[in-house]
Amino acid sequence: MPNTPHDRFARRAFADLEVARAHFRAFLPRALVERIDLARLRREADVHVDERMRERRSDLLFSTPVHGGDAPLLVHLLFEHKSTPDRWLPHDLSRSAVRIHEGWRGRHRRARELPWIVPVVLYAGARPFRTPRRLSALCGPRDLADAAAPFAPEIGYHLTDLSAIDDDLLRARVGDAAFAALAHLALKHARADDLFDRIVRWADLVRALLRSPTGLAAIEALLSYGFEVSGEDAGERFDEKLAPVLDAPERETMRTTMRTFAEARREEGREVGRRHEAADNLLRLMQRRFGDVPHDVAARIEAAPLDDLHRWLDRLLDAGRLEDVVS
Repeated sequence: MPNTPHDRFARRAFADLEVARAHFRAFLPRALVERIDLARLRREADVHVDERMRERRSDLLFSTPVHGGDAPLLVHLLFEHKSTPDRWLPHDLSRSAVRIHEGWRGRHRRARELPWIVPVVLYAGARPFRTPRRLSALCGPRDLADAAAPFAPEIGYHLTDLSAIDDDLLRARVGDAAFAALAHLALKHARADDLFDRIVRWADLVRALLRSPTGLAAIEALLSYGFEVSGEDAGERFDEKLAPVLDAPERETMRTTMRTFAEARREEGREVGRRHEAADNLLRLMQRRFGDVPHDVAARIEAAPLDDLHRWLDRLLDAGRLEDVVS
């Protein structure tokens, strides 16, 4: 699973099909948008090439029907949050494309064509995005390009660089889909000190989100993300910045959400504390009984959920070998 606040929020936001639709309508080339039926957009199984991509990025795979065709268009959305763009991104995406097509062929053995894949990169880093956009640009020596390019594999990607888009233009392009607009704003300004000030300027979208059926969950996701990346108390920031621009019923709804959010954060902290304590106890007792604990076993213990740790502690009483404890 992605292991940064940016990854977690990007996946949470764009797993909402309304957010994904708003993004594709706003930023994909118009000629492409006119050929696909985004009203029938759906999520596909996630694709990971290796642990490097799993840990560093958040990617989602979507499919959408093509008007007048049988095979869908596959849209591979990848959120790149590094402060410095990754030069090798086309290479990573080419590997993902192979995996996507392998999965497609396995599920559609009678198909005579492969679906088109459109890699879409959403970038929210601090530096301008100036790295190669196509796989061929990574190949060398360059004086062979004209002769070799017709025979070389190729892939490119469509880039949305949020840092290069003015906030007003961003809102105009994404439109009135409240969670979509606020999610783009949060991803763009996550590292800024004035994120809440910027959200206040779009307070009408906060109101619209509060009135929607899934609005409270979306608000909680935004608050959680803001808290994780800033370290600030989201409740205090709400009272300071957002409460004054909301009506009384909206303020009460938000405060209720904030209380639920705060309690969930406290419980999460308690759970993390219990898990760390159980992991420390297990590692200490295993070392006393079996000697040094191998690095891979220790890493598995440190990442394990609390239920597994309790089960392994019980096994430790009768286990004859270290491997028997975590088997």
